[in-house]
Amino acid sequence: MIAAAALDTLPRGMNGELRQLLFFYVGAGKRGQGWGRRLFQYALHQLPEMGASGLYISSIPNKNTVDFYLAQGCRLADKPDPALFALEPEDIHLVCHRL
Repeated sequence: MIAAAALDTLPRGMNGELRQLLFFYVGAGKRGQGWGRRLFQYALHQLPEMGASGLYISSIPNKNTVDFYLAQGCRLADKPDPALFALEPEDIHLVCHRL
């Protein structure tokens, strides 16, 4: 597998403007080649069709993973989604708005 991503259609965020990035993966042999950046940008470009302007990301607390999301313009969520935080309290909760 080169890379894969999945977005949820359930509205998240204070005003329902976010959609959760359910799954994001880049194969080990393809990392560092721009596949993740391109796939992430593609996911962001799908948001208007879903009535959303940003992504909600519940990331594993891995430095490389979190650094990747931060490099894509994501930031720590000011107020983590209560339901998602309850499911994954150890995760790093981020938001990323489409530019």
